[in-house]
Amino acid sequence: MSDDYQKLLDAFTRHLEVERNLSVHTIRAYLGDLESLIAHLELIGVKYISQLELTHL
Repeated sequence: MSDDYQKLLDAFTRHLEVERNLSVHTIRAYLGDLESLIAHLELIGVKYISQLELTHL
């Protein structure tokens, strides 16, 4: 996983923990979905979030 994606995941995790106060299980589920999306994006050549377009989804 690129540093770009990892930084976004880390920031989102902090948001879920601190701002939303979600359970560990919910956070794990959200992150699992995002990690799957990121794996797909990297597989199709989208290495940075700035390259993401609607057609990639």
